[in-house]
Amino acid sequence: MRAGFITTSRRAGKREEKIREQSGHAENSPAFWGYIREADKWTDAASEDIGL
Repeated sequence: MRAGFITTSRRAGKREEKIREQSGHAENSPAFWGYIREADKWTDAASEDIGL
């Protein structure tokens, strides 16, 4: 559930520190940053909005 919350919050544009505050992850948590990277993976993708 935390992974879904973190990725969904990030995709909705929520700030990292606010997400961490609610999820209970430490600032240097590898798991937290893995979820953030997953959420950011398709942000501003080269294929976005080109009709493919």
